[in-house]
Amino acid sequence: MQNHIKTLGWLQIAIHGINILIGLAFLFGSSLFGMAAGLAAVPVLGLLFGALGWLIAGLFIVIGLPGTIIGWYIIQRKPWARIAGIVLCVIDLFFAHTLGISQIAGIYGLWVLFNSETIRIFDTEVRGY
Repeated sequence: MQNHIKTLGWLQIAIHGINILIGLAFLFGSSLFGMAAGLAAVPVLGLLFGALGWLIAGLFIVIGLPGTIIGWYIIQRKPWARIAGIVLCVIDLFFAHTLGISQIAGIYGLWVLFNSETIRIFDTEVRGY
C-alpha cells in the first residue's frame, strides 16, 4: 500500500499542478493581450481582457494550490493529509474540465485512503511507532 500512497500523492500533485500551469498561462496570455489592446488604442478592451484573465488565472491557481500541497503531504504520510486527501478526492469527482482524469484520481484516492492498511500506516505516523 506504500506504493499506492506515493502514487496517489504524485497523481494529485500532477493533476493540480496542471491547474496551476493553466492559471499561469492565462495570467501571461491575458497580460499580453491586454497590453496589446492597450497599445492599439483600445484601453477599455485591454483592461477588460486583462482583468478577466487575472480572474480566471486566480481561480485555476486557487483550485490547484491546495491539491498540490495535499498531494505532497500524502507522500510524507502526514495524518491530516489523509483526511484532506479524502475531501480532495470527493471534490475531484465533480471536476469535469480534466476529461475524466480527476474522477479516476478521485475514485482511486478514495480506495487508497479508506484502505485499512493505509489507515494503519497514517495512524502509525501519529503514534510514532
